[in-house]
Amino acid sequence: SILGILTTTYTSWYMTVAALVKGPIDDVVYDAPRSTEEFFRGFVSLLFIYGGHTSNIEVADVMDDPGSYDKSYFWSYLYVFSLTMPNAVAAYRTYGNLARDNANSFALFEPSMQRDVAIVLMSLHQMVAFGLFVGPLFHMWEKLIRVHNQKFVVRAILRIPLAFVILFLAVAFPFFGAINSVLGAFTTSFGTYIIPLVGYNLAFSSSDKMIKKPIMDLTYTKAINWFLAAFVLLAGVGAGGYNAIRNFI
Repeated sequence: SILGILTTTYTSWYMTVAALVKGPIDDVVYDAPRSTEEFFRGFVSLLFIYGGHTSNIEVADVMDDPGSYDKSYFWSYLYVFSLTMPNAVAAYRTYGNLARDNANSFALFEPSMQRDVAIVLMSLHQMVAFGLFVGPLFHMWEKLIRVHNQKFVVRAILRIPLAFVILFLAVAFPFFGAINSVLGAFTTSFGTYIIPLVGYNLAFSSSDKMIKKPIMDLTYTKAINWFLAAFVLLAGVGAGGYNAIRNFI
């Protein structure tokens, strides 16, 4: 996790500063979504970006002090926002639609030592992220082939075929943005937004059951939660999911 923070922080601010120094390119083009489909695809992509990999429930469950989860999540969210928003605004100001349509953002920046460092750091970040997120799949694979009780060396070797299959799928389906839209609509929408909001309202019928009292009256808090859950369900899962699948197909 520390490596992830260091790599993403450097890369994000490298892109931000480099884009601001360069300034808008010649004939830069800015435009708004050209259709309802593009708008909702962008909306679900934002749900995915700020969804915390749908891990907020798991994080709360494993914390030594779950009572501090609200503060931890709030400050971590602001930190992520400080990395993503300046980067997005600066890059779009400089490159316009090229930043939106180019899946490899590093290709937009001029070759330099700073860019090479960012590429190396993000490659390390992706390696660590792959190891973290593929863990459950590895465990399922080991159970399937009945080697889960073997030594780690044996299990590590037998994980290689699965890793090659995943690599093949990653190369075969390079349209990462379309996949992100589908994931944002049907996984992040529920795991990060809808389930926590609805679960909060169902768990706390009154403030007497709460360790920490809400900032505002519980009635207003629950009303806001119901509104947000319904909004994400309709706009994210409904309209966003429909348009994400159309774009994917």
